[in-house]
Amino acid sequence: MEKIIIFDFNRTLYDPEFKKLMRGARGLLKNLRKKYGLYLITSDSDADEDRKALIAMLGIKNYFRRILFCKKKTKQEFRKIINKKHIDRKSSFVIGDQIRREIKIGNSLGLKTIRICVGKFSGEFSKSGMEKPDFEIKKLKEIERIVF
Repeated sequence: MEKIIIFDFNRTLYDPEFKKLMRGARGLLKNLRKKYGLYLITSDSDADEDRKALIAMLGIKNYFRRILFCKKKTKQEFRKIINKKHIDRKSSFVIGDQIRREIKIGNSLGLKTIRICVGKFSGEFSKSGMEKPDFEIKKLKEIERIVF
């Protein structure tokens, strides 16, 4: 059984306000890929900058086994990642900043969830148990103590 981590992009690994990677993102990805299959899921609407080019320019593309660009993050989009593998769901994670998107979907699929509480969506509160993350953090470096 494989252990995986599915990352959100904006406000999780990348700060769109300052147009740079979050502090420690590259080192974190380097360490995590030694024990986990890493995946990235990101919205790629017409209003967004060209995500494919941005991810390549940031130098993080090769850390991921697959990058999924979608118009809207849905449970079906996440299933495109987890249905093709024999996933150890109890030891795999979804990491994101939005409780009504990444966290809720991760929980509904039986994965552990880590919410990054910074930026635009940090004031959101869970409305149901499905929106409650397993862990909440403020800095990326906290992820390693949770997953290792």
